Amino acid sequence: MMASGGKQPDPKDCTLACVKGGSKFVFVSNGTTYQIANQDLPDLKTYAGSAVKLTGDLQSDGKTIKAEKLEPAK
Repeated sequence: MMASGGKQPDPKDCTLACVKGGSKFVFVSNGTTYQIANQDLPDLKTYAGSAVKLTGDLQSDGKTIKAEKLEPAK
């Protein structure tokens, strides 16, 4: 959406623009995409588009995570 002139967009800027446009934050791990239950967690904007370690609870549907904390991946 944000690519122009053959240049790749910044992952954080791109993610935040998509969320502002109505998309939701998600967490991708080993090819599986999980919905984030608490979209208002400040860490989501802080680490948008970055590789992170997520601490939280997998919900009973097996597809949604209630995130508690995000930190940079090592």
